[in-house]
Amino acid sequence: AVATQRLAWHGELWPGQTMEWEIEWDERSAATTEDGNDQWITSLRLTTPRLGTVEARLQLDGDRLRVAVLAADVHSAAEMRTEAPALEAALLSAGIQLQGIMIRADEVADQP
Repeated sequence: AVATQRLAWHGELWPGQTMEWEIEWDERSAATTEDGNDQWITSLRLTTPRLGTVEARLQLDGDRLRVAVLAADVHSAAEMRTEAPALEAALLSAGIQLQGIMIRADEVADQP
């Protein structure tokens, strides 16, 4: 992981609940950062009993974070949008500024 600047994990969080998780250094943005901070990207895909399948992509640049979430249905996306202010508050208390959050539903994934 140190040599490639990438870590991937696929496994079971608890019985029947799988997760895919990747973390990587964004070398493309390394040359473009104004403040010299390293940028990291993490992608997460999991299926929960209540929200269904959720995919998230987070970009961390120093103490700034961008979040993009794709939910399996509109109800899950709406529920996560409702909780977005609580996420922002928790991040701020940890010293991380939320630069942007996008939460949308993937209506195609729900179709057979």
